Amino acid sequence: MFSRLKGLIFCLFLPISLLAQSFVLHNQTGLLLPKAALLVQAVSHELYAKTGFSFYIDMVDTHPLNTKQERKAYESDVASKLSSPYAVLFFFREAKKIEIILSPNAQNLFDINQMYFDYIAPLLPEKDTDLTPERISAFLINGYSEIADRIADGYGIKLENNFPPDNQNQFVRVILYLMLISLVGLFVVVYFFKGKNKGKK
Repeated sequence: MFSRLKGLIFCLFLPISLLAQSFVLHNQTGLLLPKAALLVQAVSHELYAKTGFSFYIDMVDTHPLNTKQERKAYESDVASKLSSPYAVLFFFREAKKIEIILSPNAQNLFDINQMYFDYIAPLLPEKDTDLTPERISAFLINGYSEIADRIADGYGIKLENNFPPDNQNQFVRVILYLMLISLVGLFVVVYFFKGKNKGKK
């Protein structure tokens, strides 16, 4: 009962404190859906408030950064402006790359390769045209949520605002279903439009 009360008090003050710091970087083009961005804000702010650990998502959409050297330079520049301990989940839209970096004092919190291959890679689309905000939000949030839990476990705390495993999978499924419905709707519109044009001929 007391733990639930603490969670409620934390949530009541969360919206005010969220205004002070953004944990979603460079999302001007909206690649990360608003609801997904709000989740990142809530979870990362709670994580920071309880542990002092900063966890960011950086949506890199305005810079090509197609070479590994360019991306590493960008990551180093971002990291140089952060206070340890931290983690950053980068999504490079033009290069279609995902990177995860950790501050030197956080290297043992989780396995970066495991997070990528187990929680992000399985949801990656094969075609560039399928990299919609819905799909991008699905695979990034799936990885982000798991990483946040691993960090919390390393500090011996529980996150009230993160998805439980079952709800996390449900969130991803809902986004993918919405994307599927959108594609079906587009197909129907194109089909009837072509049929209408044929009828005129």
